[in-house]
Amino acid sequence: MPFRLLRYTLSGLTLTLLAALGGCQSSNTGEVLDIGAQNVTAVPVDADIVGEGAVKIAIAAPLSGSGAGTGKAIRQGAEMALEDLGAGKLALAFYDSAGSAGRLKGASEAIDSAGIPIAAVAAGPQALTAFAPASAITIAMVPDDVRRPQGSFAFLPSASDSLVYGVRFALTAKPGSVLLFIPADMPAPAVKALQRRIGAFGTVTPISYRPSQTSAQIADRARPHLAKTSVVAFAGNEAKIAQIVKALNLPAANGPAIVGNIDWTGALFASAELQGALVPSADTGNHGVIAGRYSKKYGAEPPASALYAYDFVAVAAGIVRSRGAEALNRQTLVTDAGFRGTSGSFRFRPDGRTERLFAMNFIDGGQLKPLKAAPEGF
Repeated sequence: MPFRLLRYTLSGLTLTLLAALGGCQSSNTGEVLDIGAQNVTAVPVDADIVGEGAVKIAIAAPLSGSGAGTGKAIRQGAEMALEDLGAGKLALAFYDSAGSAGRLKGASEAIDSAGIPIAAVAAGPQALTAFAPASAITIAMVPDDVRRPQGSFAFLPSASDSLVYGVRFALTAKPGSVLLFIPADMPAPAVKALQRRIGAFGTVTPISYRPSQTSAQIADRARPHLAKTSVVAFAGNEAKIAQIVKALNLPAANGPAIVGNIDWTGALFASAELQGALVPSADTGNHGVIAGRYSKKYGAEPPASALYAYDFVAVAAGIVRSRGAEALNRQTLVTDAGFRGTSGSFRFRPDGRTERLFAMNFIDGGQLKPLKAAPEGF
């Protein structure tokens, strides 16, 4: 079954990937380059070209080194999309970063020299900002809360994205204000962006908390705001969240909805205090588009990294086939209708986010149970 663009106006699973690439998440503004990575010496990298199409698109990924497993899956997903959708018009230029900032910078320079219009990059946060081709649109395979080069798009779903989606879902059923619990180590720009986005749907009262504070202390600060609260939302994923909810002593009937995010784990699911809480999950509705063929060809289920790479190539192929190479530009990508891919529906936003749709679940008996499937489109 071929990839299909859901609606393209001009023609009519995630953090696992980041962990595999190494390093922990750093703060995001999407606007400020890491000076160390920016000033690293470029190491020349030659392209490995696959396909004979006239239009080249690029992927920089760790095809060797400690992240080679992830890089291999990315390459396999991208090559499958080229076979399915390239129609002889595209060629893929692979640049092996080997997890090195210097090689990423070298790949950037090679992409500029080759005049490649769009490139995807998979890298750990400390090296990522070295990849900043001047002339190519950059699709970074990271969530929005990871710092990346200015002007690039963050392609993976983030905890903040999912929380905004979950809060909006909960407020649709019960309008009102939002009590937002935020870990104190969450970077200030990310906190500001999260409050602004949730504030578009209702009044937000932020409650920042530190690991040293007891759940009772945190709850005492929040309790005066509960009377007007329709949603209690958590930006973090610490075990303490369950104790905060217990200390809040929320009413069992007609109380505020509790909303988590995609970083919540089984330890939180198992907590009696969080039974009934709403938790978004990444959309896997179109996973079957390539799963069977990928498994047959490569002997394993496609990991999330392969799906994202498939979708990157699929978007470029759809644009080139419908509008020509000249349409591979930022204006074309930022369409309200968005795209439907193997990793779900998504659309690129002018601020550099990639907005994704989520399935909604609730916690029951220590497990997530489906409540509402992710919509097929925006």
